[in-house]
Amino acid sequence: MKIEIPKDYIPSDSITMCSNLITNYNFLFNINGLVPILIGQGELPRIWIYARTSDGNYGLVVDDSVSKNGLIKVDVFIKEKYVEVIDLFDGRNVILSVYFGDNFNIKVLDLRPLGYNIYGNEEKLVIGGNTYSNNKFNKVHTIFNFNNDKNP
Repeated sequence: MKIEIPKDYIPSDSITMCSNLITNYNFLFNINGLVPILIGQGELPRIWIYARTSDGNYGLVVDDSVSKNGLIKVDVFIKEKYVEVIDLFDGRNVILSVYFGDNFNIKVLDLRPLGYNIYGNEEKLVIGGNTYSNNKFNKVHTIFNFNNDKNP
C-alpha cells in the first residue's frame, strides 16, 4: 500500500526532532515507500500520521492535525505554542509534542503505539537499536529511509 502525500503538505523550513536539527528536507521517515508522519508548514504545525494496522496495512489516524480515530486526540495549545497528539488507548500517552515559533521543535515522539519502533525526547531519538542525538541534517530528501522487509 502506497500512501499518497497530501497535496497541502509543505515541509517546514527547519525542524528540531528530538535534539537533531533538520533543514531543507522533504520527509522525516520513509519505511518501504510509506511515510508514517508528516509535519508541514502552517500557522500551526500541520500534522498527518499513519498507523500500522494488524493486517499489515496503514491507516490515517491524524489528517491535517485533526484526529480520524477515536483513540487518538489532537490538542492545540495556542498560548503555550505547542500541539500534542495523544494515544487514549492505554491511558494518555503522548505520541507527538511539537512546539512552534521560529521553527518547529519535536520534544516528544513515540510512534511505538502506532506500530513503529521510533521514539525520542528532547535529548535523543531512538530508531530500532540506533540512537541519534544533536546531529544536523541539511539538504536531505528523507532523513531516515528504510527499504527492507524489517521495519523500525
